[in-house]
Amino acid sequence: MVSLALIGCSGTDPEGDKDPTGDPAGTDLIGTFQVELTAEDSKTSILGKVSSGPTPAAIAWETAASSGDCKLETPKVPFCDPGCGSDVCVADNVCQPHPEARDAGDVRVSGLRTEDGTPEFSLIKVSSSYQAPPAVALVFPPFGEGDTVQFSAAGAEIAAFTLQAGGIAPLVVTSTDLAIAAGEDLSLSWEPASDPGASAVQVEVDISHHGGTKGVIDCETADDGSLTIDSALLDALVDLGVAGFPRAILSRRSVGSTMVTSGRIDLVLVSRATVDVSVPGVFSCNETADCPDGTECQTDLTCQ
Repeated sequence: MVSLALIGCSGTDPEGDKDPTGDPAGTDLIGTFQVELTAEDSKTSILGKVSSGPTPAAIAWETAASSGDCKLETPKVPFCDPGCGSDVCVADNVCQPHPEARDAGDVRVSGLRTEDGTPEFSLIKVSSSYQAPPAVALVFPPFGEGDTVQFSAAGAEIAAFTLQAGGIAPLVVTSTDLAIAAGEDLSLSWEPASDPGASAVQVEVDISHHGGTKGVIDCETADDGSLTIDSALLDALVDLGVAGFPRAILSRRSVGSTMVTSGRIDLVLVSRATVDVSVPGVFSCNETADCPDGTECQTDLTCQ
């Protein structure tokens, strides 16, 4: 079965990854085609979009500290005077317009297994995005590890291009009780890829998102089944602030890219998992009835 998920083309993805939108060397990300595996309901979602340029980011992320494969990032919201109107303030007194959607022509997909054995199919255009046609039913997972998945665009407003990426297995996280404690490292584990070098795992630890994110720990590591986050980064993250329902998001990714005249287009195969994280002294809530006696549920979803 094919379902739909939302994806942007700014170097971001549905879970709010903070990759930069591009650089002056011409590698600006202008398009993304994503195949996402959702193990919980055995579904595969396909969505893509190509734009005239990178999508502007209203928040800049600055690295405050790093250790191993991880870094602590803090948000900075730039200020523009006068305001940018319908454009986006991307740096102090710098406005950037939103890009326009671009037609890449017929986009053919191969390497995804369908229930009726169809070897390839074309995506359909819905508004400004490319989606899988409703008649296409995919088996789950629709590819094996290392299988070649290919998206080929015939070209129209954007020149023709071909994208390839290697298949991944659905991500299975094996560390289920994640707890942050002062002065202690945090260990995460998952079932590793057959070839740890063929894919990567990204980890984002966000413990303040319900109160306005104060900072996150971002990691990118080999898909070998384990990652340890340094206690110094964790302590610094806690010091920035904690809100209700702290979490860690793990993403297994395989990415293929190509360049066209106006920038870079990516094919992303991804499988995500979200794991709850506990922080000493933090009680999460949706309403006061969830809280210990004598405390109330606050707007940041903590009991105080």
